[in-house]
Amino acid sequence: MIKKYDVIIIGAGPAGSSAAYLLANKGFKVVLIDKSKFPRDKLCAGGLSGRSKKVFEDIFGSPWDKEIIEYKSHGLAFYHKDKYLNKLDDYKPIHFIYRVDFDYYLAQKAEQAGADFVQGFDIAELDGQTNTVTGREGDQYQATYLIGADGVRSIVAKKLLSQPFDKNRYAIAMEAEIDRKDFARSVDVPEIYCGSIKWGYGWIFPKKDRLTVGIVGLYKYNPNIKKVFQDFLENDLGLSADIDMKGYYLPFGRYSKKPGKGSKLLVGDAAGLVDPVTGEGIAFAMQSGQFAAQSIIEAQNINDPESAYRFYKKKLKKITRTLSHANFVKHLIYPEFSMRLLVKGLASSRDKYSIKYYIDLLADDISYPQYIGRLIRKSGKRIFKLLVT
Repeated sequence: MIKKYDVIIIGAGPAGSSAAYLLANKGFKVVLIDKSKFPRDKLCAGGLSGRSKKVFEDIFGSPWDKEIIEYKSHGLAFYHKDKYLNKLDDYKPIHFIYRVDFDYYLAQKAEQAGADFVQGFDIAELDGQTNTVTGREGDQYQATYLIGADGVRSIVAKKLLSQPFDKNRYAIAMEAEIDRKDFARSVDVPEIYCGSIKWGYGWIFPKKDRLTVGIVGLYKYNPNIKKVFQDFLENDLGLSADIDMKGYYLPFGRYSKKPGKGSKLLVGDAAGLVDPVTGEGIAFAMQSGQFAAQSIIEAQNINDPESAYRFYKKKLKKITRTLSHANFVKHLIYPEFSMRLLVKGLASSRDKYSIKYYIDLLADDISYPQYIGRLIRKSGKRIFKLLVT
């Protein structure tokens, strides 16, 4: 027997749960489907930027619960391989979470709003003509609208929109968790590492009792990512490479040019919505879920489900415009020559303005054009000196 809904959402990450929450609150009959049983682990550095905070509060109408926040910092530090460059303290807050907690928290909010939450559902078939999802146990769900929030290897993108996964278009990351006591020094702010990987960066993100250590770069330049990560651990951080580590693919600015069709919409990582410079993904995931929900509501108001994608693509320009700017900046900072210039600039900056502007960018307090403009106005003469020395 087919269970019928207004909206099927595949994937209960931040994008899917945000959309489910908003639609259920508006009276839509929503089913939120995920292949895992929650709480489930999810590889992610776990940083919540100022942008994330603004988007969350706009969607859910209140601040997030303090219990899901593992750690809160007020600054940022930069390194070049194992060499300290610069650090800013006592600025805007950056929060840190574990996705196992955060994703379950959002899914529960969607469920409390009235969405049905189906966990451990292994999809066997998708029918794009009727928006029908069939599980391996034979359970079937059908809806007027379908949202693909199922990550970088999206089944919805592949099966219904003919967008197969191509690892050469993505970045690849490796990540590990270490106890704070196993690291030689205290880490009180997130640390970004330049020069440790081609076309990418490394990081240490502080949590309450542990540190999340990782590295990310374009796959086509780093096919031997495990070896790169091991070198990063041993040579740059002074850690043993004999620890549990996991890898995953993620978008790196290459957002989908066609994130939907008719009544079918892609959100979050399924639509490629990750900033290649700041690493921001959670905020864009939640915001794209919000845009998808708003678009479905508008389409339903005019009784034209096929218009949902038209509304959605227009709204999504707010995100893709930012990612287009980020892609431009990506090509300014990741090539080897540019990276050397960036490192020199960070090391010689005494007033910390370059780090301040970066955190302002993370907080969505300035745009990329404003970010670049401020850097040029502030450091134009110094950049010229760096170029000729």
